[in-house]
Amino acid sequence: FSLVDSDDAISRIRSDKPIEIVYPDQGEDELGTFIVPNVVMLIKDSKHSKNAKLLIDYLLSDEVEMKLALADCAQIPLHPNLESPKELENIKDIKVMQVDYKEIAKKMIEIQPFLKEWAGF
Repeated sequence: FSLVDSDDAISRIRSDKPIEIVYPDQGEDELGTFIVPNVVMLIKDSKHSKNAKLLIDYLLSDEVEMKLALADCAQIPLHPNLESPKELENIKDIKVMQVDYKEIAKKMIEIQPFLKEWAGF
């Protein structure tokens, strides 16, 4: 048993290792699977915001999402109209956990002193 990202599991599956991907909490009264989306952002008042917006549009395109899905990193496409790699479920077929990422970010900042102490920093 191991908790890993999809890319770690896919690389082992593609290396013919006996790995099975499990999407936890898929039942009616269950939380759903925690999915961590990739992130891209535009920095407010950035010097090259026009070019940055073009890059963001490109990164969010179906074309790039499919390249990421089919590459060794095996990202799950978030656009439900796109096919997932054969080893992964399509996002529309996964019960996804509802997460307030802004709240998680606040909590991570709040617990950083504890984490640093725990890790010996």
